[in-house]
Amino acid sequence: MTGPDRDSRWDFVEFDDEAPAEQAPDSPGFMEETERDRMRTALQQSGVHTGASLQVLEIIGGEGTGPGEFSRPLGSHLDFHGVVYVADGQDKSVRKISPEGDVWTYSCAAGDRRTDAEEPYDVSVDSRGMIYILDRGGRIQKVSPDAGYQLTFGMPGTRRGQLRFPEGLVLDSQNNVYVADTWNHRISIYHPKGAFRAVWRGEGIDGFERPGGVGITRGDEIIVCDTFNHRLVLYNPSGVVMDIIDGYREPGWVFRLPVD
Repeated sequence: MTGPDRDSRWDFVEFDDEAPAEQAPDSPGFMEETERDRMRTALQQSGVHTGASLQVLEIIGGEGTGPGEFSRPLGSHLDFHGVVYVADGQDKSVRKISPEGDVWTYSCAAGDRRTDAEEPYDVSVDSRGMIYILDRGGRIQKVSPDAGYQLTFGMPGTRRGQLRFPEGLVLDSQNNVYVADTWNHRISIYHPKGAFRAVWRGEGIDGFERPGGVGITRGDEIIVCDTFNHRLVLYNPSGVVMDIIDGYREPGWVFRLPVD
């Protein structure tokens, strides 16, 4: 894939090994502890991606502010059409890059207080192409596919519905917006039209500690990167904890400080 700027480059990586059948079981809902342990053991023994042979297919992008270049890329999203969206925090913009290499830039510093962002930190796109931009300053901006401003919701603060240095954003199949409200130590949830819906603080699991990222499965289960607790927490769509994956397992660390 070649962009309009011949110096533009991206990275694509291919795994040569194939994951075993047990790597991606169907979403099990609530599982008994013994069943979760069995699945974890199977995954640990499978060696998923351990020693995988990596091959760089192409590099696109580079340092700068021109088309296809980045100053400080922070969050990204890949839609169903293969289009890549990148939140560039320092350049205060979102880059949209097609599989053919065409680059479109949406500026978050256009001199309009509705749309200006302190630091675009993450980005997600719904099935209609609506773009949701997370500003680490404490807001979410919604933009149409043709770069038309829609609305801004959330605001800086510590009260319900407010955000304090958030770092991650994801949408479910109904376009509900889940935000890793990092310095409020919680997950904040919004309706796609901006209304605040709920907050998860890690009740019953000793709380979150600066969660840095949030992801979603095909079954709308939410995965929280509970960064400073060194663990992943899996929620069902109703907000019930299904599982906890700890970063420390005997005899040592599997991962630390997961952020996305």
